[in-house]
Amino acid sequence: VSVNNAHVFCLQSTKDVIQPGTIPSLRRLSLEMHEDYEKLARWLNAAPNIEELNVAFSSFASVWANQTKELPIHLGRLQIINIHRSARQSWCSDQLTAIAKAGAFIMRYLTCPALTSLSVRLGGDDCTQHLLEFFKRSSPPLLQTLDLHIVDRPANDENGQFLLLTRIIDTLKLLPSITTFRLASR
Repeated sequence: VSVNNAHVFCLQSTKDVIQPGTIPSLRRLSLEMHEDYEKLARWLNAAPNIEELNVAFSSFASVWANQTKELPIHLGRLQIINIHRSARQSWCSDQLTAIAKAGAFIMRYLTCPALTSLSVRLGGDDCTQHLLEFFKRSSPPLLQTLDLHIVDRPANDENGQFLLLTRIIDTLKLLPSITTFRLASR
């Protein structure tokens, strides 16, 4: 069986254990699920050749992945990452927090050397801690587009904001091929 596209919607609780096996032909993966990072890690490990990843979380109770054999995850062909809100739920400001947690997971645990486009929401502190490290680890020579939305202010008021801006600038210096940068904050 050859699968190029997979759209998985409404994955429910952690009792819905998935063991998809490896799907080497999968190129596009779209997941809409409750915040369950262990399940997300299993899906990413099952699709080692994905080129596009779209993730939408639809709840606010996080289940963080433990340091297991599934982390960190190297996705050598992944070119496009979009982390966004669930289309199936009405909009509320708390969803930004859920989306930012998904972005933090991506920044902390993925290595993506072929990345060309990243659209991610991050909390201010997570951006300060993980954005620069993600790009140092991944070193994507062809990254063209970075859409970065900071959903909350970093701790330590002005000092935290200064550190955040410094880390963003340092990150941009690592990306010589970038042609589009969008920075938004709440």
